[in-house]
Amino acid sequence: AIDRLAAHGLVLDQCFVDSTDLASQLSSLWTGRHAMQSGPARWSIWQQLTERRHPASLFTDCPKTAELAEQLGCEAVTLVTPPARDAPAADSADCSIMTVFAAAAEELADGLEGLVWIHSQGLRLPWDAPLSLRCRFVDPEDPDPPADAVVPQFEVTSETDPDSVVGWGQVAAAQVAVVDLAIDALRVATESRARAETWSWLVASLGGVPLGEHGRVGWGHPQLYGEEVSAVATFCRSPRSPTGQRRAELCQLPDLAITLLDCMGLLDGEFDPAGRIWGRSMLGLGPIDHPSRWDRCHKLAMIEGPQPFWIRSPAWSASLGAAVSPELYVKPDDRWEVTNVADRRFDIVKRLESVAADFRQAIADNRRSNLPDLEEELCNLLR
Repeated sequence: AIDRLAAHGLVLDQCFVDSTDLASQLSSLWTGRHAMQSGPARWSIWQQLTERRHPASLFTDCPKTAELAEQLGCEAVTLVTPPARDAPAADSADCSIMTVFAAAAEELADGLEGLVWIHSQGLRLPWDAPLSLRCRFVDPEDPDPPADAVVPQFEVTSETDPDSVVGWGQVAAAQVAVVDLAIDALRVATESRARAETWSWLVASLGGVPLGEHGRVGWGHPQLYGEEVSAVATFCRSPRSPTGQRRAELCQLPDLAITLLDCMGLLDGEFDPAGRIWGRSMLGLGPIDHPSRWDRCHKLAMIEGPQPFWIRSPAWSASLGAAVSPELYVKPDDRWEVTNVADRRFDIVKRLESVAADFRQAIADNRRSNLPDLEEELCNLLR
């Protein structure tokens, strides 16, 4: 189901979170402000829709999400409670993660209109995918995958059984397969309606789950590596729209709110995103081009520490800070960030530290257009 939407949508495969904190992430999604910006938000997507008399509703299995949405102006919040489960479900339809999707699908089938936002805790709920589904991701000579229904959190050391790390990766794959089934149920619910072709979709994550790439399985200790900061997003104006496009420009969660409004046709002359918020629409980007010719607004992404902070340019990813040893990775070549080249390219480390200071100043001024136009060395993918 996710692949089907991606094939007809705009895939932003260089989208990243702007914080490791859930409340900050949701605020960025709904206010278009970067998590590094201080002070109260002066705008939210919920307020915008209310002012336009555009129906909007939220379905979630997360109390913190429901509370924040109400604070930011969402008038129709449905909080559902997933079943407590201490063993794998017998069927995918009974998994905890399906609960909120089933509630939304039922309302959609009954004719719910307007913006329908579904926020699931996702893989932060107990991993209760059926054993039969888990086994579909096991190679012939692998041992059986774990049979627990928990969210794994452990450090990978020299004493850790490698089969345990592989096994939890298989369970994670099964959980994602359940999410795919849930999204397919939403697709069926919307396509059964009149004018189904007018519905737009946004599918996005709030970061990924570490599966042992950098010494941990599961969360519990935030790591500023690609597996945890990536927030790949897909916009689909309609599942029946022409074949889509994959874009590599850098963006973060604040951009998704404005892109969604653009998808819904709610950006017009009365709306002034440049004057109030950090986010920018990712629709209508120019021809796919070399990163050095991207708009300067889409050449940088950053997450502030305290220690370390993370910064990304088209060609480099770095975790930096005065109290930590610098880490620098070549992009896109080093996808899993295995080889730290900071000691070999200390010139790039120093340049990224300077660029980070420019990013902070642009945040303070609320002027994204003031971001520096990066030199070729920070953009060149051929080295």
